[in-house]
Amino acid sequence: MYHKDMNKTLLASLGLGLAAAAGIVGLIVLKQRGATPDLVGQITAVRTLGMDASSSVAIVDFQFTNESRFPFIVKSCEMSVVDLKGETQTGQVAAAGDANQLFDLFPALGLRTGEPLIIKTRIAPHGSRKAMLTARFEIPKAELDARQKIILTITEVDGAVSQLSK
Repeated sequence: MYHKDMNKTLLASLGLGLAAAAGIVGLIVLKQRGATPDLVGQITAVRTLGMDASSSVAIVDFQFTNESRFPFIVKSCEMSVVDLKGETQTGQVAAAGDANQLFDLFPALGLRTGEPLIIKTRIAPHGSRKAMLTARFEIPKAELDARQKIILTITEVDGAVSQLSK
């Protein structure tokens, strides 16, 4: 009789211990949710411009939200394309002034829908923004237009990486 009561007590204690441990792990997970800066959004438009026979420029309009509880401070921006062969080409991101100048020089690009995203831009927690990024690629405009995918990679100062693609 004593042996059965001891087993029941041991099992009850073990069950309570496991439940407490699961509760603590659950609280830690809930507390950490939203702790890593993360941009979520979409590319809304891609415009291309041929510079010469072997190079072109892509102007990408996008919108995003910082879904974390902390600010997202931009460390770097990168734009790449996956061409028809499946190879990734990385472009040279243009400075904000150069990107703005393209719109003055080439009215056919239309209107700017957002400001260029630049280094040290601070996106508040749960803040949203429309922006653009411009990059030059060493591929002809026809290849840039025929791409499989275009990818924006935005890195935060603490190392978090967010990507948008279309």
